Order: sequence, then C-alpha cells, then structure tokens
Amino acid sequence: MGKKNFKKKLGASLVERKKNLQEARKELAKSSSAKTKMQYSADQILDKVDEYIDSFQYELAQKFCQRALEMEPDTGHSKYMYLGQLFEGAEAIQFFQKGIELMVKEREAQSAQELAAACGGEEKISGRDISTAYCSLAEIYMTDCCDEPNAESECETAINKAIEADGENPEAYQLKASFYLSKENKQEALSMIKKSASLWLPHYQAVDQDKITDEESDPVEVVPLSYDARVTTAKILIEVEEFETAVTILEGLLDENEDDPQIWYMIGWANYLQGEDYKSNARFYLKKCKEVYVKTKYEDEGLLKHTEELLAELGPGDDDEDDDAEGDGDDVEDLEIDSDSESESNTNNDSETKMEH
Repeated sequence: MGKKNFKKKLGASLVERKKNLQEARKELAKSSSAKTKMQYSADQILDKVDEYIDSFQYELAQKFCQRALEMEPDTGHSKYMYLGQLFEGAEAIQFFQKGIELMVKEREAQSAQELAAACGGEEKISGRDISTAYCSLAEIYMTDCCDEPNAESECETAINKAIEADGENPEAYQLKASFYLSKENKQEALSMIKKSASLWLPHYQAVDQDKITDEESDPVEVVPLSYDARVTTAKILIEVEEFETAVTILEGLLDENEDDPQIWYMIGWANYLQGEDYKSNARFYLKKCKEVYVKTKYEDEGLLKHTEELLAELGPGDDDEDDDAEGDGDDVEDLEIDSDSESESNTNNDSETKMEH
C-alpha cells in the first residue's frame, strides 16, 4: 500500500517524480503531526512549556502554550499564567486575569467537592496560588502598564486581593511596600516591608542557627521567596533605612552565591549609608564587589561606576587593604587576552586602564 502512494504514470520525468515524492512526504508529515497533536494532552504540552521556559526558549514556549489553549480554552489556569509571564503589557494582563478567574472557579469547585478531592483528585489550588497570581498582575501594572490612566488603582486592587487571598504571603506585602515607595510614602513602605520580612526571616534564621531541627521544618518552605525576590526585599529595606535587616538578608544570599557582585555592592552601600563608623566595612565590601565583578566578567557598568566612585570617596584603608587593591589590579589585567609579544601586552594593559576609567 505504501509504495502505491509513490507510483507514477509511465513516462513521468525525474523532476516530476521528485516533486511528487516531496508532496507525498509533506502529506505524511502532516498526517504524523496531526496524530502527534491528538496523542498529547494539554497537561503534557504544558510540561514542554516548562522545559522551554527553563531553557529560555520563550518563542517555543509561547507556541506550545497557545496550542494547549486551543485544546482547552475554558479549563486549566496554568496555560494562562504561563502566557501572562511570556507576554507583556495589556496582553499579559488579559492572560493573568483569565487565569485568576479560572483559579477562583476551580478552588470553589474544590471546596464543594472536598471529599472527592481527598480521594485523589487533581492537586488543590491554594490561597497562596491565587495570591501569587494577583502579585503577578500587580507587577504588570507597576512595570509594563505603569503609564496607563488606571494603573495605580488597578495595581493597588490587585495587591489588596493578593493579601486577601493569603494574608501570610510575604511577596504581597513586599509589593505593597514597592507600591508605597512609588508614591513616596516611606513610612507605609517601611511598615509593609517589615511585615513581609517578618513572615519568613525569623524562621530562616532559626533554621540557619540550628534552633529548629529538620523534623520541625519543611526544607521547601524555609525560604518562600526566590533569590531575586530577596534581593528586592533588601533593596527596599535599604531605601527605607532598615539597614541591619537588609544586611542580614544579603549575608544569607552570599551564603548561596558568593560570586554575585550585586550582593557585595549592596552590603557595601548599606554600610556606607550608615556613616563614619561603617567606612571600613563599606570599603571591604565594595572592594570585594569590584574583585568579584572582574572575576565573573559581570556586565553592569552603572554598578561598577558607582562602586569606583564610592571607593574613591572612602579613600585608601590600612596596608592590608592597599595590598588587596593591588591584587584587584592584577585581576583586571587577567581579563585581557595574553599576547606573545611584550609590546602587545603593554598595549592591552593601556587599553584596559582606559576602560576602567
């Protein structure tokens, strides 16, 4: 049967036979593709979306997500939340709103069928899930759509709904702190960011200091905020002059990644802002920032420039610190490509000096 598909009329030219063969292959590919689409469920397609997002293949993630949307447009919130992350502006808002709508409906259905869910139904939607979704919506109003006429009120509404859905979600209070800072209400921002930190930092410190055993703590819930979210927490704390808490959080981040120059810079900056008694600490962390910046070939000219300005203002420290500074210069030279000739090496060093300034 298969061969008959490719059998041609007597006297057909080679070109015609090749053309017909190509057309047959295309039809076969279409047929195979159709079968593949039917074989995979929307959930399986969303698993692929996860993989593509993790590997930064966002265009493919969008296409697969939209395919899942075509299959099940009115059920399953996940695809809408993914699309909200993958798109920007008004489109993202629409996807997040639809996703939240479905989440709320699914949760209401779960509440009405608790016994069925307890017997092995789908994973339950929690208040934290809905709260986090509202946080994502609020972030769009604070960034992509911040110039829209109703952005401020819509953002505040989304944040309040996030807190209403889960009053223990530190991300929601952190967003409210950012919201107040955007309105230059520093006092309310301080109150909200302290509330946010209080929901996770004491527990994190207790685990870190072995005051809570493994049996008493869920390792997944030790820090409910991502690395980047905690960086944002520290930035807000510095802005509202809550320096001690900011440095505590930043030191915890250093334990996770000591090769992040941003963290060294932020600790140095927090110390600098506290005045004369903290100059030595500021100098140490800022020098370390520059050292790690060079080591990791970090790309943030603004951060490097401000670090160098602060170090120039702080001036040299003791002899040991001066030695460290000389070592930093050697590290900077390591960024240049080695040359076989001495003249080329000197040229590279001169070029590097210009780049630094």
